[in-house]
Amino acid sequence: MLSRLQGWGVFELNVEGQGAWTSKKSTEQLLADLEHRFADWQDQPLMQQIEEVARRHLRRR
Repeated sequence: MLSRLQGWGVFELNVEGQGAWTSKKSTEQLLADLEHRFADWQDQPLMQQIEEVARRHLRRR
């Protein structure tokens, strides 16, 4: 994803948010929810990459 943005001439990306996010759900439940959200995108390599980044983020929490 980042290499694609660089190919388009984008060398800086700012992300804004509302601070730390917390959930009362277990990591396992959050991962299951994530898998469900991306179920229709299994044939899209870019969406698979995004899902993997999100999965790694959830596992580190």
